Amino acid sequence: MKPAPANCCRLEWDSEFFGFPIARLDDPTPSAEAIASVLQWAAEDGIACLYFEAPAGSTETIRLAEQNGFQLVDVRLVLSLETLDRAKDTAADTSITVRSMAERDLEPLKEIAGTVFTNTRYYADQGFSRARCAELYRVWLEKSYRDREQHVLVAETQGRPAGFVTLQVESDTGRIGLFGAAADAQGKGLGQALLADAASWFTGKGLKRVVTVTQGRSVAAQRVYQRAGFVTDRVSLYYHRWFRASCGER
Repeated sequence: MKPAPANCCRLEWDSEFFGFPIARLDDPTPSAEAIASVLQWAAEDGIACLYFEAPAGSTETIRLAEQNGFQLVDVRLVLSLETLDRAKDTAADTSITVRSMAERDLEPLKEIAGTVFTNTRYYADQGFSRARCAELYRVWLEKSYRDREQHVLVAETQGRPAGFVTLQVESDTGRIGLFGAAADAQGKGLGQALLADAASWFTGKGLKRVVTVTQGRSVAAQRVYQRAGFVTDRVSLYYHRWFRASCGER
C-alpha cells in the first residue's frame, strides 16, 4: 500500500462500510498534473472509488474533472441561518410534538432513515448497492443518537415518531446533520416544527448561527429550510471517479 499523496486521503470508515477501497481528493481546484498524479496513485493502490468536491463556479476545475472520468453525482448546497429567532417564528402545527430522542424511537426512526434519503449522492451513483445506501443512513442516525457530542430531536404525530433532526455544536456554530420525515408525514409541518425547536436548542447553547447541507435535487428540503430563514452560502459539485465498473450487489 503506497502512501496517499498530500492532497488525497483514504477513507477508512467508508471503505469498511461499503466493502471496497475509497479515497477522497481534498484539493478543491487541483491542476491537471495533480489530478493525473492522484489518479495514478489510486489506480496503483487499488482504490475503487475516488470522491471529489469542486466549487460550482470553477469552470476549469469542472472541465478537468469531466475530462478525467469523474462522474457528477450531486449538487451540494451549504445553507446557513444567522437569526435563530426567525426559525422560532415559523413554528408549525401545535398537534406536532417535538422532543428529545429516546431509546424507544431508535428502531422506527432507523426505518425512516433507511427510506427517505434517496436524493443523496450515494443513491445517485449506480456503483453503490441500494441496500448499503439505506443502511448507511440507519447507521448514521444511530451513531448520532449514541454520540454524546450530538443531540437528536424527534417530531411525534398521531402517537408515533415521524421525523427527526440531528444537531451538533462545532465551535461557535450549530450544525444540522440528518433531517428527515416519513413519507406519509411530509408536507404537514413536521420539518418546520423540528427546525423551530432546533433553533431553540442552539440558542440555549449560546449560538447565533446554524449551518446545514442539502442536495440540489432535494427541492422540498430546500423549501423547508428557506421558510425557516436559511439562505444559500455555498454551492459545490460532488464527483465520483470509479476505477472498477461496479462494486457490490444492487
